[in-house]
Amino acid sequence: MEDKRATGRDVIEAVVDNMTQSLEPLYTKTLAPSLFQVYLHPNDHQRLMTIEGELAVEASLRLDRALSELNAGRDESPLEKVAKLGAFNKLLQGDPETEAMTYERAGPRWDIRIDPHPDESFPRGGIEVASQLAIKASSTYAKGSDTVRISRTQRIGETSKRDTKTLDVLARIAFTDDSGSHEYAMTKDEILIGRRADVWADLQVVCPVDVSRKHVRIRRVPAGNGFEILDVSSLGTSVNGEKLPAKDLVQWTRLPVRARIGLAGKVVLEFESRIS
Repeated sequence: MEDKRATGRDVIEAVVDNMTQSLEPLYTKTLAPSLFQVYLHPNDHQRLMTIEGELAVEASLRLDRALSELNAGRDESPLEKVAKLGAFNKLLQGDPETEAMTYERAGPRWDIRIDPHPDESFPRGGIEVASQLAIKASSTYAKGSDTVRISRTQRIGETSKRDTKTLDVLARIAFTDDSGSHEYAMTKDEILIGRRADVWADLQVVCPVDVSRKHVRIRRVPAGNGFEILDVSSLGTSVNGEKLPAKDLVQWTRLPVRARIGLAGKVVLEFESRIS
């Protein structure tokens, strides 16, 4: 019996499914997420990574079409009816009967990234999509939206479902960047950390461009306790003052239970493992 596999078309449809399940209604419009991180079984990722650019182009065209279909298929909303009756004050009062007038992409463009799933037990043929809303970046620090809402969907075989499970906190990361003090809860086996921009990162920091958009990866040690860290940046990463091996060496380094992680000398992350 042939093993299931995720095709390029499956990936595109999974992205569109996520977009339609993750719409954010406002008063005058409904926003669609514009950043999508796709996770695949390593075998599927290896097969499709050589056409990632083509997949991103095709997915962007399909997302554009889906938005057009949403706008073309909508009925006149209660909001428009209210406006025609000259009772726009109902909108200002937050009338729950009003609906968004149009569907729009939240960011300046669609951004689709594809990576191998960090969970070794993730089934071949499965597709997980994590998306977030994005606001156009500023010219100085490439800052995205101040509020980040991440929506996850999974497609296993022919089934698509919204992930609503409660996740355990594996580690906590506290840091201060140009937007203030923050604490991040690590709830999956591998995360990507980088400067906030119109590309995907699980933990995004607001800082100068010395910090790369994809700067460092942290993962739970496979088949064991503890964590490892990998530098993928241009200007380097340190742990407790010691510089990590350069990114071209692709060398994972064991993380202490508590560690100070320096990003290009600009931002310090206070890492603390919560694994007993």
